[in-house]
Amino acid sequence: MKRFLIGLSAIATIVAVPVLTEAPATAGWREAGASLVQRLRRPEVKLKLKAAKKVVTRDKQGEAKVTWKGIGNGTVVQPGDTLRYQLSGRNVGEAAAANLVLNQAIPAQMSYVLNSTQNNAGMSTSYSINNGKTFSAKPTITVKQPDGTLATQPAPAELYSHIRWTAKSGFNPKGKLSASYEVKVR
Repeated sequence: MKRFLIGLSAIATIVAVPVLTEAPATAGWREAGASLVQRLRRPEVKLKLKAAKKVVTRDKQGEAKVTWKGIGNGTVVQPGDTLRYQLSGRNVGEAAAANLVLNQAIPAQMSYVLNSTQNNAGMSTSYSINNGKTFSAKPTITVKQPDGTLATQPAPAELYSHIRWTAKSGFNPKGKLSASYEVKVR
């Protein structure tokens, strides 16, 4: 009976010590809970890219009417056609997405249509003419003039390789964005 009581008191001491001293096991549960809360409060931005083909028709008076036809299976595009890419997104997470940057490559078979970029989220827009290595709001090139001097001029549309949209502030939970640009098929 004495051994049983000594054994029982040893077990009671072992069980009581972690409860009384807030053992690492309890601290581990708190850290796990904090980690779970952080994971639940992360931003989660979902993006969708759609393309449409510009269709120009004329009414009876000869006035041009522009519509955009979604590109899907069976859509034929030819050199000279204008396409509009539209990027839409939502922050379905529980926290703002800080430093949101969206990059979109311009396919090699297409040329960017100058000044066609738009967005509804107040993002700044910049462009790359060197396959995404550097970006500028107004890309320029240096051209040798007939007299041998060098002159800086705006980059031609054919050199644009990427478009970048940068959020000026955090992209809030439940926030929506829309950005678009046009390209011409070569």
